[in-house]
Amino acid sequence: MDIKTITREIAAALGDGWKAAPGWYEGPTVRDARLIGPEGEEIHVTMPTWPPAMAGRLNLSASYGADLRPHMPYNAKRAEITVSQAKSAAVIARDIERRLLPDLRNLLYTLRERKAQSDEYEAGRQTTLAAVLEALGGHGEAVTQRHGRETVEARIGRYGNPVHGDLEVMGDEVKFTLRVSLALAPELARCIATLLERTS
Repeated sequence: MDIKTITREIAAALGDGWKAAPGWYEGPTVRDARLIGPEGEEIHVTMPTWPPAMAGRLNLSASYGADLRPHMPYNAKRAEITVSQAKSAAVIARDIERRLLPDLRNLLYTLRERKAQSDEYEAGRQTTLAAVLEALGGHGEAVTQRHGRETVEARIGRYGNPVHGDLEVMGDEVKFTLRVSLALAPELARCIATLLERTS
C-alpha cells in the first residue's frame, strides 16, 4: 500500500476541507504523510514497521504546529489511534471522526486559547518596556536575548557610568537592578523614598 495514495483517499472520505500533504520525512522509502483539516487539524499518518505487531497497520496521531507546541499542558493526553491497512478509506475516515478528532480538536482549541493568552501577555510586556524606555529618555537599550532565551529586558546606561544596570518586565512588575556611585546613592534613595510615600 502506498502511503500517499491511502492518505489522499482518506482525505476524500473525510469530506470538504480535508487534504493530503507530504509527511515529515523524505526519501525513496517514505512511509509517512499528513492529513490537514478545514479548521487547521493535522494528523500524522505513518506505516510503522516496529514493533512487529504494528505490521499491516496505520498509525494516526494528532500533530500541532511549532507555534502551539510550547503551550501544551504538562499532562496533555496525546490523541492517537491505529487502524488496519486492510480497512477501506471510508471506514478509516469514520474511525478518525469517532476515535481521534474529538480529542484532537479539544486539545487544539485549548492550545489556541493558551497561545492567545500568552500573546496578549507578551504584548503587554512589550508595551510596558516601550513606555519605560521612553521615560528613560534614550538612556536605555532593549535586550531581546539573554543566555540563549528570549527576554523582555533593557540595559540602563553603560557599565562604568555613575548610573548603570538592567531592568526586566516581569508580569505586573518591572524589576530594576541598578548600580550607582557612592555620591549618587543618597539621591537615588530620595527618589525611592518619594515613590514609597506616594504609593503608601
